[in-house]
Amino acid sequence: MFFVHALGSLWKRMGRASYAVLWSFYALCVAAVVIAHGVWGWKAWDWPVWISWTGLFPLAIAAGLAYWTYRTIPARTLLAFRQIESDDERPLIRDGVLGKVRHPRYVMFVLVAAGSFLITGYPLVLVSLVLIVIAFGAAMRLEENELRSYFGEEFERYRREVPAFFPRLRNRS
Repeated sequence: MFFVHALGSLWKRMGRASYAVLWSFYALCVAAVVIAHGVWGWKAWDWPVWISWTGLFPLAIAAGLAYWTYRTIPARTLLAFRQIESDDERPLIRDGVLGKVRHPRYVMFVLVAAGSFLITGYPLVLVSLVLIVIAFGAAMRLEENELRSYFGEEFERYRREVPAFFPRLRNRS
């Protein structure tokens, strides 16, 4: 998502061909992780089994958040069609999960990475967790700038009312 928002004007010019570039980049990243594991080794930290079991909690929360997110956000938005292709009728979604947190997918991916690290204990997974947090922090800023320029004051009001990363579980009184 970082590259979708950082290079939005390039993707719009490329149209659907941009998907091939983005998926190729993703495949290279996955290959790099596999190669790094091969070079660095698959040695996990030796910690008590109960720590590994705690990794199920963030994964369960991420699964629930994924279900809620994918029921709330239209597929065209989830697959970045709206960022890449012209879409004149792009509404600001404020209901469902987006009424509780502005970036549910980023929260979900961080929870998956954290849970994966707790379960596996692999140092490389910890490194990827840190990189994910840094990349998503930058992507959130880029995405919010894009939304601010598209929706103006409507987005500013939404930004003030809904937290970016830590969901508000209760409505404001």
